Amino acid sequence: MKPEYQKKHKTANIVSFILIALLSIMFTTTTVTAEQLVIEYSFDRPEIETIMIDGESYDRVFINNAPGGGNIGQPALPTDGAHILLPLGTKVENIDVEYGEKIFLGDGYFIEPVARPVKLSSAPGSAPALTLDPTIYQSTQPFPEKRFQNIGIQQFRGYQILILKLNPVEYIPSTGELYYYPKLTFTVNTVDANQEASLFRGLNDDYAQILDMVDNPEVAELNSTTKNSQAGDYDLLIITTETLMPSFQPLKDFHNSTGIDTEIHTTTDIGSTDPDDIRDYIRNQYLANGIQYVIIGADDDIIPAKNLYVRSWDGSEAEIEYEMPSDIYFACLDGTYNYDGDSNWGEPNDGEGGGDVDLIAEIYIGRAAAGNTEEADRFVNKTIQYLTSNDAYLNNVLMVGEYLGFGGLSDYAKPIMEQNVDGSTADGYTTIGIPSDIYTVNDLYEQDYTWPQSDLTNYINDDLHIINHLGHGSPDYAMKLYNNDILNQLNNTNHCLVYSQTCLAGHFDGTDCWAEYMNIKTDAGAFAVIMNARYGWGSGYSTDGPNQRFNREFWDAIFNPSEGNASIGRANHDSKEDNLYRINESCMRWCYYEINLFGDPTVSIRQARDLAFSYPESIPETISPLETKSFTVMVTSVGSGVPVPGSGKLHYTINGGLVQTEDMFLVGINEYEATLPAVSCNDELLFYISVDEAVNGTMYDPDPSSPWSIIVTSGINNVFEDHFETDKGWTVSGIVTAGDWNRGVPIGGGDRGDPPNDFDGSSFCYLTDSADDDSDVDDGTTTLTSPTIDLSTVDDALIHYARWYSNNNGADPNNDEMNIFISNNDGVSWVLVETVGPVNQANGGWFEHSFYVTDYVTQTAQMKMRFDASDLGSGSVVEAALDDFQITVYSCNYGSELEIITTSLPGWTAGIAYSEQLESNGGIGTLTWTDKNNELLSTGLTISSSGLVSGTPMNSGTITFTAEVTDEMDSTAEQIYSFSINPAVEIVTTSLPEWTAGIPYAVQLTATGGSGLLNWSDKHGELGGAGLSLAPNGSLTGTAIVAGPINFTAEVSDVVNSTDEKTLIITINPAVTITTDSLLEGTNEEQYEAQLTASGGTGTLTYSDKYDDFAAWGLALNNAGLVSGILSDTGMVTFTAHAEDETGSYSEKEFSFYSAPNYICGDINGDGEGPVISDLTYLVAYLFQSGPSLPLEVSGDLNSDGQITISDLTQLANYLFGGGPEPDC
Repeated sequence: MKPEYQKKHKTANIVSFILIALLSIMFTTTTVTAEQLVIEYSFDRPEIETIMIDGESYDRVFINNAPGGGNIGQPALPTDGAHILLPLGTKVENIDVEYGEKIFLGDGYFIEPVARPVKLSSAPGSAPALTLDPTIYQSTQPFPEKRFQNIGIQQFRGYQILILKLNPVEYIPSTGELYYYPKLTFTVNTVDANQEASLFRGLNDDYAQILDMVDNPEVAELNSTTKNSQAGDYDLLIITTETLMPSFQPLKDFHNSTGIDTEIHTTTDIGSTDPDDIRDYIRNQYLANGIQYVIIGADDDIIPAKNLYVRSWDGSEAEIEYEMPSDIYFACLDGTYNYDGDSNWGEPNDGEGGGDVDLIAEIYIGRAAAGNTEEADRFVNKTIQYLTSNDAYLNNVLMVGEYLGFGGLSDYAKPIMEQNVDGSTADGYTTIGIPSDIYTVNDLYEQDYTWPQSDLTNYINDDLHIINHLGHGSPDYAMKLYNNDILNQLNNTNHCLVYSQTCLAGHFDGTDCWAEYMNIKTDAGAFAVIMNARYGWGSGYSTDGPNQRFNREFWDAIFNPSEGNASIGRANHDSKEDNLYRINESCMRWCYYEINLFGDPTVSIRQARDLAFSYPESIPETISPLETKSFTVMVTSVGSGVPVPGSGKLHYTINGGLVQTEDMFLVGINEYEATLPAVSCNDELLFYISVDEAVNGTMYDPDPSSPWSIIVTSGINNVFEDHFETDKGWTVSGIVTAGDWNRGVPIGGGDRGDPPNDFDGSSFCYLTDSADDDSDVDDGTTTLTSPTIDLSTVDDALIHYARWYSNNNGADPNNDEMNIFISNNDGVSWVLVETVGPVNQANGGWFEHSFYVTDYVTQTAQMKMRFDASDLGSGSVVEAALDDFQITVYSCNYGSELEIITTSLPGWTAGIAYSEQLESNGGIGTLTWTDKNNELLSTGLTISSSGLVSGTPMNSGTITFTAEVTDEMDSTAEQIYSFSINPAVEIVTTSLPEWTAGIPYAVQLTATGGSGLLNWSDKHGELGGAGLSLAPNGSLTGTAIVAGPINFTAEVSDVVNSTDEKTLIITINPAVTITTDSLLEGTNEEQYEAQLTASGGTGTLTYSDKYDDFAAWGLALNNAGLVSGILSDTGMVTFTAHAEDETGSYSEKEFSFYSAPNYICGDINGDGEGPVISDLTYLVAYLFQSGPSLPLEVSGDLNSDGQITISDLTQLANYLFGGGPEPDC
């Protein structure tokens, strides 16, 4: 699988078909580390269908872009390839896979086995029967065992690519259980390989190519530092002999003149004609000079190809080729092709180290198999003729298919070849084919008729560009032409490319083969041929033959835009490398080796000068009456075509009148807008478009003789519709021996002219017997009749159906007819609508047909349709089918009643611009709006003719007016509107309260006027650094940390953008701080007063005694900070002062002061002095002389023992006279 950007894309009419297929499988993520790569692959949910092969029923599993693969007899399950780029200089240490979710799909399935391929030279009927590998189909183990197979590491120009084969589906044969894994995640661990990438040359082109080849191109960026920004010295190396060298000189000169630098080297320069020496020489030129292409300019007997060994498959009955001539040996330059040194080159273990041989081309190879100068001259002349031609023959393509006889879809080549036209998602993978919108694609298919040789030679002699062929062949025979027929019957002067899957016609290692005759033995024929050197391989009962896989991928490489217009040499190798992950499947290596290019590998497919038209929104099928309709036209170059800028024109007729031509509007480069004119209900409008091509003049789409038509309608009514999923009353009659009409699902596979599927995708249709094989109409007419349908009450009805008819098989082809009738009297009489056949549209295929009932009969309540399929001739094979039956009535009137649907207008704000669009429904043509009563005058508002109310109202108040709308038929509608104009927004907050730092702030700003909710903002962002913010609702909040003024501009606006602004100031004061340091001491039982002070804060400060400590001391602290009262005790007074401002900012401080006693210790006589001698005398008298008692005994207790004793006298004396301690009462 490839990443999305690498997947197949297609332009013009098949791009959507391709993109849908490609998006269904992709890798989603890639992760790269130095030593680990992680890639995730995703897969769609499988689809499962029941098929019949040779009378046996099987189940087939489909996943988009994951074709069924495996080896013979194994269950055919979806597989895909992974191409993982490894970092330069590393090797894989291990590979881990994470399965993710495992989803159960059901049980009881019998999966079809992989068929054994069939040689394309095999006789009809020789396709081998399907066989089952009993070791697998009887097993209880999951198959396949692992979710991937390691195919190996391949090299491209020094880059290493790990190839894996992915298995997203798991099957348990014994129970028929089926599971699938939506995601597989691979982890590839790499380590340093300690080896040089010998073929890495780091050219820009190498780098660009590797990006397109792998699923993880980002790994290439890891090696970008090693890139060489220079190109190679030359591009194309022609290796020939000294004798033939002059013949190739004109080709060298031509390529040099067109930018493909070319050199001619001879076998004399090389010193050998041995293939190994030639390969070594090419490798040296590749490294030294950066070449990309090589032409081997001589036949095999002069410069021989390398003969390789290959088996068709493992096991018994395999074909073995010991000498397969393969020029791939000269293209893939890495390593050896004979590692084991035996006589067999190219075995799967003959690469370096016993791995596979190199299978990715470093250079792109082609051979000019000339044996003399005349043949070399023809090769050169044909190549240059092709490259310089601008002849119209470059448009001509022929698909050629023969009878194969391999059963089912592979009985004839036609279904296989048709996959190579436009594109295909058949067999589980997506490719782009030869685009039928660019080329004129004709065909010769024996499924249609047994075409004679002369039909082919007439086509070739009338000049063909491309022939793609599938049929039988031999070394001297292909496409019903023998070698001598090429010489004697072909006379074309414009040369073609032939790609054929046939056997042996490219057998250039013996006598001259068919491919050589077509390429270099005649002046006519082909400029290049791609053919098989040995047997070609197909498949029984399937279009998925091995050679077909390479054929499809070749055209995909040529015509897929993502491939960059690949040359035929590169496309040939690309077709192989796209199948590389399947290299070990049956016959894939065989085809890989044997498909050789006889031609110049640098040649890119030419295209005629033309233009392609596409329509992103599709071509309009209906148009409303009296209205114009526009659609987009895209113009792209085809081949060498160049659109003339601005030349796009629309051409149309109305009711068969003269052709009118108008310029389309140029939207962008080659993009136009075409506008169809307004028409009435009964008008017939036909149209086409044109753009000029720079050389060939005007190009039309469609052809002016078959213009598009458009239905003028105002309504669509599906009266009757049947996709045949249910029985709606159709009846079958007639007399036949087989092949009656019946409702069912096609199962025949399309091998006898029957439809392989229905038309509309519902699965069901009516068909002539829904059985496989011999189920056609025999010996009479079978009639399918519709139920009775009432069309009496509707206008002219359009009947549409899809039909299939085939009479071109059997012994009496193209003689029978299918007749289709209509009746308006319940089948009493019938009118012929159309006859299909005996030749026209009688080769199968779904065709749509439509007709108006009234072109044949009058509409009634008894309408019926009848479809007759007849087999009236001996030996003819007739198949018919019907699907997607519809009866539609297109009504047309001039619109509904005019009405205004805008019911109200929004209020607004004075001074602000107003703009509101009034809307309406109905009416005819252009509508015109007015202010009916001119009530908007002086309001500042107006109403335009298109209904736009606009202007600037300057005054507040209520506006009321009546709007009126009129159509082209003078119908009117009116509506009264009343809405308010509000005053302009005005901020009413004029000042903001001052505040204190550190305290949360919250103030609501207010404004008046305006419409709807008001939105506030800090216009200049000035509040951010101040710790405040202004919310949209006007709430100003936050906490200012720093004191000082805050200035900001507040802005407010309403819903209509009326605004006002105002500059506001907030004063932020310092936080509260108590400034009093200490308090004086007091005296017990005396009055005490002290004033506390503080700084900072906002408003009045309030003081308090935080813990109410003063209560025990007879004191109090008032709100103003005054401490006062009469001390009630002695001791240390301690309290906590609390000072707080009006914002809640506060300060606290603890104070302590002493409350002293109200006496003097030692003042024994109470005279207020002391202690002195008079106090000592007084105490002596008291203790020893019966003197008077002490006025206050406590003043005499000098040692505080609670008594007045001699010890107190001693202490007093010691204090007064002996220097003792102070008294302590």
